[in-house]
Amino acid sequence: MDYFDDLGFVMANDSGQPSTTAYKRHRFDGYYGLQFIYEGSIALAAGSDSPVVYRAPVIFFTFPGVPFTYSGLRRQLYVCFRGPRAERYAQSGLLPASLPLKLLRPLECGELIRQCRELINFCMIPHPVHHGRAVLALEQILLKLSTQPAALRTGEEMTGAITALANRIGASPDGEWDFAAEAGALGISLVHFRRLFTALLGMPPHRYLVACRLARALRLLEGSRRSVKEIAFRCGYKSEFHFSRAFRGLMKLSPREYRKQSARDMLPFNHHFNLQEIRKS
Repeated sequence: MDYFDDLGFVMANDSGQPSTTAYKRHRFDGYYGLQFIYEGSIALAAGSDSPVVYRAPVIFFTFPGVPFTYSGLRRQLYVCFRGPRAERYAQSGLLPASLPLKLLRPLECGELIRQCRELINFCMIPHPVHHGRAVLALEQILLKLSTQPAALRTGEEMTGAITALANRIGASPDGEWDFAAEAGALGISLVHFRRLFTALLGMPPHRYLVACRLARALRLLEGSRRSVKEIAFRCGYKSEFHFSRAFRGLMKLSPREYRKQSARDMLPFNHHFNLQEIRKS
């Protein structure tokens, strides 16, 4: 069973109870660590960065050559290991061991907790067979994490990503927008996604989509001779009925009534665009 001897486990544990253990510029020299915060939160910094607070569940890796600082009330699983095989994990990218620090949101948190606890149990039994099982369990976990669709982004990156998404919505309000999928692509929950989007754009994502559709509808009603039915489809509505109902709810008149009024008054659509109504709707 010497096939697995090129990896050694330094320590492994499940805190079980909430822990407040803190590290200040601690160096994990000589070994790597998988750190899984599955309850609570952690204020984390690597290298010369300032600490950033992350809410569970979140995973990060510790590695040689960089000081780590972290604290917070949390429940945590960790597995630390070293050896030539661990070096190959890092060199191949299977284990991210460089700055900027890569953090992950596990997509299947419950299943990953189970797998990590199974790995820890294997580590506790000093037998070659169980050691081999521990190595394989670790590699299965690393492979699962490395194939997730997105890393946890920093605040600046998240702002940029949400701004880019808002621009895409504005350019294609007729699209089939799945905000749960967009949140998943950013590596955050739908609730957190809505909170960030609202803070940045002033309204939740669905209302922003309605605003973009309404803006396009107003332009088409004023600047084209397309039928209301065609405009409805071009603005992302499945039918003229649903479009007209949504339009009347926000503008207090039907699309046809609005077109007649705008033709008579010759007013630009911005004069009528009531963003406050959309925010409250």
